[in-house]
Amino acid sequence: RMAELAPRDIVAREIFRGGWTDLAEGLCKTIEKSGKMSPEAEVGVKALHLDLRFDLAVRERDPLKKKDLIKAVLDAKEEFVHQYSGTKEATETTESLPDVYRALGETITVAIQKTADVKQVSDLQREGDRVYTQAEDKIKARLEELSQDHASPANERLYTSLSYNLPRTHYYHSLLSPAGEWKKKDLLEKAIEGFQQFGLDNNENLLYYDGA
Repeated sequence: RMAELAPRDIVAREIFRGGWTDLAEGLCKTIEKSGKMSPEAEVGVKALHLDLRFDLAVRERDPLKKKDLIKAVLDAKEEFVHQYSGTKEATETTESLPDVYRALGETITVAIQKTADVKQVSDLQREGDRVYTQAEDKIKARLEELSQDHASPANERLYTSLSYNLPRTHYYHSLLSPAGEWKKKDLLEKAIEGFQQFGLDNNENLLYYDGA
């Protein structure tokens, strides 16, 4: 019945939000094979495919395989944002990136905990540090861009989301370092400072309570 009331790409997105990833993926493939899509619908299906890939990646049990799958999704999402800049789907994909970075960092942390190989641990820590540093730099750069003009509702929402996600990313970054290390302490202090500032600017936003 829902398929009679809305375009199939929207139906696929709603099916995915309902938790039926495999069904949504099948519908996406059917839509693509039909070749009957508007340019807008095509962008929507591509964005949905990336979300589906991420959902499937986080189900992988092997932490090293999971890490590689999530990293591939992250790269694809960042390319999508660049290719379709200015679209609603690009904005939504940008807002989803911190969750992908977080999942990647958490997976690397689990991989570190599950290996006794000193070299592999060192390699994973370097990779995790690189991933989070890249994420932090990109969020800061985007915040700087938006600070010049975030009067539109879409930009205001994105600015608020990124202001929250920067300290959250600092926090997850800190989990890579052992207790007592200077870097861990520095990142945690940045996270606290960022959440406190977010609270001052957004004390009526529900994200304020999460930050607190």
